[in-house]
Amino acid sequence: MTDDWRTQQHYRDNAKELGRIYEKAGVTHLHHLITLLRPGDKVLDVGCGTGRDVAWLREHGYQAEGTDPSKEMLAEARRRHSIPDGVLHGDSLPGLESVGGSFAAITCIHVLHHLEDTLLLDSLYRLRSLLAPGGFLLIKIPSHHASVAQGIHADGRRYILRDPGEYRFFLERLGLRLTAQIDDHHEETRSLWHTQVYTTPLSAGLNPLETVESILWDDRKVNTYKFALLRAVTDLAVHTTRTGRWTRDGRVAVPINIVAERWIEYYWPLVAIGAGNDEEILLGQRVSGKQDMTFRRSLSSLTQRWEPTGGYPAFRAALDRGALPLEQQRELRNVLNDIGRGIRQPVQYAGNARTGKKLFEIIDGDLYIGGTLWTELALMGRWIEDSILIRWAEFVADLKHQKNHVTSETVLALLLRPRRNDHDTSIARGVYGASLAAKGNLECVWSGTTIRTMVHLEVDHAIPWALWYSNDLWNLLPADRTVNNTKRDKLPSRPLVEASRSRILGNWEALWAAEPAMFSAHATRFLGEPLHDFGSARQQELFEVFKNAIEFTASNRAVKRWDI
Repeated sequence: MTDDWRTQQHYRDNAKELGRIYEKAGVTHLHHLITLLRPGDKVLDVGCGTGRDVAWLREHGYQAEGTDPSKEMLAEARRRHSIPDGVLHGDSLPGLESVGGSFAAITCIHVLHHLEDTLLLDSLYRLRSLLAPGGFLLIKIPSHHASVAQGIHADGRRYILRDPGEYRFFLERLGLRLTAQIDDHHEETRSLWHTQVYTTPLSAGLNPLETVESILWDDRKVNTYKFALLRAVTDLAVHTTRTGRWTRDGRVAVPINIVAERWIEYYWPLVAIGAGNDEEILLGQRVSGKQDMTFRRSLSSLTQRWEPTGGYPAFRAALDRGALPLEQQRELRNVLNDIGRGIRQPVQYAGNARTGKKLFEIIDGDLYIGGTLWTELALMGRWIEDSILIRWAEFVADLKHQKNHVTSETVLALLLRPRRNDHDTSIARGVYGASLAAKGNLECVWSGTTIRTMVHLEVDHAIPWALWYSNDLWNLLPADRTVNNTKRDKLPSRPLVEASRSRILGNWEALWAAEPAMFSAHATRFLGEPLHDFGSARQQELFEVFKNAIEFTASNRAVKRWDI
């Protein structure tokens, strides 16, 4: 149920003692559950431990099965109960690959808090996919425990305490509906537990989030293009929503070139590794006489040119500054054209019997996507992207002819590289440093405090790097070191942003004057339309988009706000 070795070891070493404790515990949760079921219904107990609930359900006339990742716990279950062969499975979330069919009910007791955040959404989706229409999901999760600190129990187990509303948030977006919740205070352990019961709709239609998960898990794939397409659309919906143009039929149109540019960023570290030699990472099924990707050759050539002098960040800076020589501009056009042809493949084939076959469409250089899917991606992008990256890494590592040294961890680290790039603020710092030298002082953008030396000057990511991964110039503003130390990864309050308007605009004017091409490129991506001048009207437009982006981020990510 978890990839954490300490948690696994705990259950391995304590199976007999835990069996003794579990057998003494009550089964009141099952008494409630069976009032919702019919005799003979199929029930799955995920994280069945020593088999108490499976045995009880079978004794009361239900077709119960159980899964648990611990061989020792399953052995204890078979020792304690007369459970037939084929009923208990050694398996764990999020895969549960040994389990098939659909179930009238699934129980998941004392399990989900052992999962790290990056596995939670995939795990809940898998549980949802195993439920029959009109089925029930029963979970029990903790929100407080005196023996837990920073996600670790005193006995060493991973133990992530989440508010029950967080589970409801995800499960309701997967199409389930909360029908009951019981809160239990355990005085002995000074803990608070919540039992929640959800039901699935009787109809089999998929909501947008289920559609994404079905593409990730159910679609047939011969290469990584579907992952890249979903990641790009998610990225654009979250960070540059205005690049999408709403159409009269309820869809959103995004320029295909913008998607292709995102693919360059995603694939760059994957292609640059071992480019031109036998160490390169295979990114699709190998077919005799064909490349694993249609654009590998052209992108590999581009990466080899730039890797010795700074890699993708240096290439992107030169592109945004309009400083690419003509030869390299032609080379870039070739890459974009090759990627554009590659994008057509997942656009044509994304989708399956559950999702439908027409999820995307390309018309006159624009990629069209359903408006409800675009909206869900904008709201849930942080979690969806994590799922995409994990599945992408697993797919690449599992390719039939993949190199032995390539693991899912290797691939995931490369896919995360755009996020983990250095917080490069050198260009903005150079502009503010020159202004400080010329005028003798600067104002802190948030407090108005006078900054007189470079020692006291810090460049603040207005929308923190941890939330946005953006070194775009509009997001880099001068701050007093002491003030910035109190802000860090917090978002400024709306009143503070409004009060700082004149200082923000003044700094943007300085950046525009010093780096007009780069500031224009960054603002164009943010605004979703070209920025050719920076007069008063465009300044105010950029400010409103900036202010709204902060609000949307605060709302979607539940981030603490900061004020002076």
